[in-house]
Amino acid sequence: MTDNIVGLNGEPVAPDVPYDAGLVDLLERAISDVKRGQVTGVAVICSGPDPTGFSIDCSYQGPRLVLIAGCSRMMHKINVDFDKAQAR
Repeated sequence: MTDNIVGLNGEPVAPDVPYDAGLVDLLERAISDVKRGQVTGVAVICSGPDPTGFSIDCSYQGPRLVLIAGCSRMMHKINVDFDKAQAR
């Protein structure tokens, strides 16, 4: 029964995050491109809740600087989205 669980802003808290099937399609296309030699590597950044807010794990085959840039962009987007959600 989650109907009466609310956040600090008074709005109901969603019990589950909706599954995004588009993410699986994106990963499958990226892996296919690697197998065909069209790209040299794919970075996978998985974000999820942890006691401090967010934890980001990465796996990558390719230039490390590109991985660091991708992680930085992802962390920035997560932080901006989080700040916008908290401002409501």
